[in-house]
Amino acid sequence: MKYRTVIEITADAENRDGAIDLAGEFLKGELEESGITMKWKSTPLKNRVLFHTGIFLVFAFVAIGTTSFGYLKSTPVTSGRTHGVSAFQPPLKTGRVTSFKKVWKDEENKKALDRIRK
Repeated sequence: MKYRTVIEITADAENRDGAIDLAGEFLKGELEESGITMKWKSTPLKNRVLFHTGIFLVFAFVAIGTTSFGYLKSTPVTSGRTHGVSAFQPPLKTGRVTSFKKVWKDEENKKALDRIRK
């Protein structure tokens, strides 16, 4: 398993080059106690890869969703004027029967009048 290790070395030095020299000597083991402090942190690299992969997938899904939503919203919907073809429900078999229409209208009118009278 691979690990990522971050080492922070703090030293009192005159300038940048002096600090780099002190850190190098400290890491070689040539300096024991000279006011240099070292902090480190090791984390498994596997977790970082999974984290970055997850972030990438989330951004990819958001980008795909955004672009597809814009495409779908701007797609024109054409409706065919074909008689007897419906995308939502099949045509009613009572469409050509006039006696059914008359009975239905009479019942609806009767219900409306009853509501008005109450």
